[in-house]
Amino acid sequence: MATQTIQFGFLTGKSVTVKLFADDGSDTVLDTPTATEATNRTGVYSFTQTDRAAGTYLLTVSATGINAAYSVTLTLTTGTFWAYEQTASQVVGDPKLSAIYNKLPLRDYLTGTDVNSGAIAAADRAAISDAVHDDLLEEHTTPGTSGWAMSAIKAKTDNLPSDPADQSAVEAAITAATSGLATTAALTTVDTVVDAIKLKTDLIPSDIGSVIVSTNSNREVLVTGSNHIAADVHEIQSAVVTTIQSGLATASSIVTLTTKVDTLDDYVDTEVAAIKAKTDNLPADPADASDIAASFVTVNTKLDAIDDYVDTEVASIKVVTDRLSDMLVQDGAVYQYTTNALERAPSGGSGGTVAVYPLNATMPARVYDLNITFYKNEDGTVVGPVAVTSRNANVFEPVDLSGRTLSVRFVDYTGTELLTVDNGDITVSGADNNQISFPVTSAVTGEVTESPQDQWHIWTLHDLTSGDNVLIGGKARVLLC
Repeated sequence: MATQTIQFGFLTGKSVTVKLFADDGSDTVLDTPTATEATNRTGVYSFTQTDRAAGTYLLTVSATGINAAYSVTLTLTTGTFWAYEQTASQVVGDPKLSAIYNKLPLRDYLTGTDVNSGAIAAADRAAISDAVHDDLLEEHTTPGTSGWAMSAIKAKTDNLPSDPADQSAVEAAITAATSGLATTAALTTVDTVVDAIKLKTDLIPSDIGSVIVSTNSNREVLVTGSNHIAADVHEIQSAVVTTIQSGLATASSIVTLTTKVDTLDDYVDTEVAAIKAKTDNLPADPADASDIAASFVTVNTKLDAIDDYVDTEVASIKVVTDRLSDMLVQDGAVYQYTTNALERAPSGGSGGTVAVYPLNATMPARVYDLNITFYKNEDGTVVGPVAVTSRNANVFEPVDLSGRTLSVRFVDYTGTELLTVDNGDITVSGADNNQISFPVTSAVTGEVTESPQDQWHIWTLHDLTSGDNVLIGGKARVLLC
């Protein structure tokens, strides 16, 4: 097997396209091999063929804007074969580069002859020079080259005016500009004005920014950041600066002021917190003064009506009590009916004698605070209403139970559950929806003995809306009767 390496010369650094044709006028492409540039022999490209038949071939090489044609003769042996330019290279679309390229003795270089061994003709040198100088400057970007330097110079000169002033005109402008500078008398006036300004600046807070004196000799005012001014004041006498600075606040006075401000801030925080503690207890929507006044009028009207009613009823009651007083007479530590009252008593089996017994009966309240009273074997008794409130400071506020899932549970002294009243059997009532009523069965009242501990149970109200939360709880006593 014969490996044939074909080399040819071309502009360095190009991505080239190679096509191989038979050198017989045929337009049929035999191969499109990939050619690579040598690492050290810049400008020399090569590719390989395997068992290509011996003969002369046409080789075309193209890159962006450049086409070249070569002739190469091969033998059916392993070796290296040089391709020679068949016609002058052509730079498409750029006559200047084409002129330069066509004047180079590239063929002599590829055959091994030193390019300097034969002088380039004067006409060729002139054509190359013209092509170089006619090239656009913006195409020269490599630092250090003459084209790059000319581009940099042009960038500067483009900023010059089209008709620069003569030196005499510049001198005249300088004279006109300096003729109006302040005299000694004018500076004295400035000193007086500065003193007046200082009286005003003494009233300005100390921390208003930084004034930085520049170190150059230019009479310029430079902005050096946010709210800072650098000014060249070397023309101003140092005494003026000292006088201005003497009236400014010192660091110690600023620290004292800061301490007082912090103290005042702490005091304000304390007082505001105290005020907020009061306003937090105000209702979210307080009544207007007119509404309160109207309510007082209504209350006063009702009180007047009650007062009139009490006066009338008290007078009627007094008539009766006065008559009773006439019927009683004191007998030591007690009172008894007068003889006249007894004489007028209705006759009957008692022989005219009336016995009066001071009897009364009481019944324990079913609900007292959080304690509930039952009787043994009660079944279906509805207990309530039981009010549910929460304590805020010294104020008891009703707890709205509407919309909640409630449950009432009873356990004995051992913790054994006796009864659970579900939400559907619990009635919520009251103007604030904070009262409940619920039935109790014999599960709570039936199993009771004479033992005191059997007579006491524990009851609790649960909110099952979100979890299981105990709202209130108390004792439940079962009386034996």
